[in-house]
Amino acid sequence: MSTRLVLPILVALVGAACTSAPTAVSGPTAEPTPATIAWPAAEARILAGDAAAVMQAHSLEVIITLKTGRRIHTVEPEIDEVLRVIDRCGEACRDIVVATE
Repeated sequence: MSTRLVLPILVALVGAACTSAPTAVSGPTAEPTPATIAWPAAEARILAGDAAAVMQAHSLEVIITLKTGRRIHTVEPEIDEVLRVIDRCGEACRDIVVATE
């Protein structure tokens, strides 16, 4: 974990982004709604080295930004489980940017 950059996120911004179900946004600069996947599938994507960034909320919701730029949404089984998965991943995950609320 020592080589990973941890970004502080304002509770209001994270709360607004993660405490409710993802919603679609319209307009020319709209980002697609993240697809929701099961925790085991999200864990596999992290361990495969596919993640560029993860954001975890106290609600256990996690948004993973893949190296392709695509975002996926999941719910971790317990708080900080995503951090434990990143630690287990080792070298392939050393550059993942982590944000927590």
